[in-house]
Amino acid sequence: KEQTPLVMERLISLSIRWAFAAAYKPAPDDLSVLFDALECAQTLNNDSGCAQINHALGWIYYVLGKPLVSITHLENALLTAQRIGDTKLAAQIDMTLAQSHVSAGNYNKALVLLAEAIDVKLLHPSTTSPPIGLPYGIANQGLIFGDRGDFDTAHNRIQMALGALGGASHAIEGSVLAIEGVLHVWQGNWTLAKRTALKQKQVTESFSATQSYTIACAVENYAEWMLKEDAGALIKLQQAIDWMREHDFYMFSSVFIGWLSDAFLRNGDYDQATYYAEKTVERLKDGDRMGVALAYRTLASVSLEQPGQLAQKVEYYLDKSAELAIENQSKHNLAATNLLRGRWLKSMGRVQESASVLAQVSKEFREMDMSWHLAQANEVLRALNAIKTD
Repeated sequence: KEQTPLVMERLISLSIRWAFAAAYKPAPDDLSVLFDALECAQTLNNDSGCAQINHALGWIYYVLGKPLVSITHLENALLTAQRIGDTKLAAQIDMTLAQSHVSAGNYNKALVLLAEAIDVKLLHPSTTSPPIGLPYGIANQGLIFGDRGDFDTAHNRIQMALGALGGASHAIEGSVLAIEGVLHVWQGNWTLAKRTALKQKQVTESFSATQSYTIACAVENYAEWMLKEDAGALIKLQQAIDWMREHDFYMFSSVFIGWLSDAFLRNGDYDQATYYAEKTVERLKDGDRMGVALAYRTLASVSLEQPGQLAQKVEYYLDKSAELAIENQSKHNLAATNLLRGRWLKSMGRVQESASVLAQVSKEFREMDMSWHLAQANEVLRALNAIKTD
């Protein structure tokens, strides 16, 4: 049945309002409603409707962990908003677009967009209480700084983000704490990661934010596994990851699936480690690459543990891990990859090369205040010194 212009306008209006109301619990099935509304807006030459619906589609694809598709919709939305002179909408889209570029690992582009969007938010404070876009935007800056090894600035941004909430209670606090938990994991601060995750769970329980709660479970149980190698923590970590996959929730999932592959590796379950590492690498097709360097390290480690290891295979995975780390200027990932490279060189009897790599890695871990990782590097260096002495 052909829809009248009045019915189509109503569908557009209702779809936009519904989309952002459901922003924290989106599902793939929600997209068909928005695509129908977008078709209506295009038919009616409703540019404002097109911009708003593409913005909503961009946000939902971002939350579902498809940053490349998200960026396409958001760039279309931004062009339309700019063409019709809707500066307020353009500023909102800028912030969402910046966050999608963070998710896709386009850090240089993201930092420029975040700085511009945050400046606009500060000059024109939100009328909502508490503000939502500003704290999450600042936290995303922290995520980039942390991935690049500047953890002092990263943690400072998290405190700024929480401060921007002004003490008010909102689900966005859980999202900020999720980023803080990831930062602590990257830095090897397992106790602080677990503490942050527990706080995040308290916040998300108040707002029935299931996806954010599941992220908190992943952070908590990976940290618990790294602290105690507790079998229960490994089971709960796997349950959290499997829930994400079953519910098509893939936001930053390369990070969390990568953790699970690493946990199985440390548990000596090489089949499961390989399975989840390969699932992590598959996330590249959607542009989610933040956790893939760790997955390549897992695959290198599995290869290293196999009888009659093939040096070319180990080196291939190490090089892939390093390549991704260099692309994102991810200093902590590159250092962790070179720590594994130092171990591999030692196993190959290339003592001098191993010692040189590990000496540099130790310096970098010290600079990033990654004391847990530094201890790992020093342990290998001590073993190398024993070989030299013998």
